[in-house]
Amino acid sequence: MGRDAGARLAVEGGYADNIKMPFRLGGHLAKSTGMLTPDTMFERYGGLAFVTRFVLSFYDRVLASVRLAPFFANSDMQRLVEHQAKFISSVMGGPTSYSNAVLREVHEHLGIDDQAFDEMIFLFEAALKDFKITDTDAEAIIADLNARRMYIVNGRSTKM
Repeated sequence: MGRDAGARLAVEGGYADNIKMPFRLGGHLAKSTGMLTPDTMFERYGGLAFVTRFVLSFYDRVLASVRLAPFFANSDMQRLVEHQAKFISSVMGGPTSYSNAVLREVHEHLGIDDQAFDEMIFLFEAALKDFKITDTDAEAIIADLNARRMYIVNGRSTKM
């Protein structure tokens, strides 16, 4: 089974619905209707199920990239999708998942350079557009990811 097929199986097989995260949504009950009103991007777009579908789509792009695919050659994609969905959930205002120190620790052995990070951002932006994330929300997400570049990039840049 290919890496992308394994990741796709994660959602199609119901795995996304079974991701366990110790948190509760933080919306407020509207006084007149009793309905939950979303306060964060995470809630507005549909929570963990939406983020997991987004992450799977993003990794389809990543695994098709000549530059990025080798970083994932020996990865457990199902596990990676789960971790990435938790991380992106926190970026979108959901529960906090990983500190910057953890980001550095899990990426330090990969030798990720600026070009690889830039391509990841490019593919991420394309996925955000496909998933109809508003421009304002997309800009906030990308700004958050770019702010974490120093914790992810540790390889030499070969830009000329």
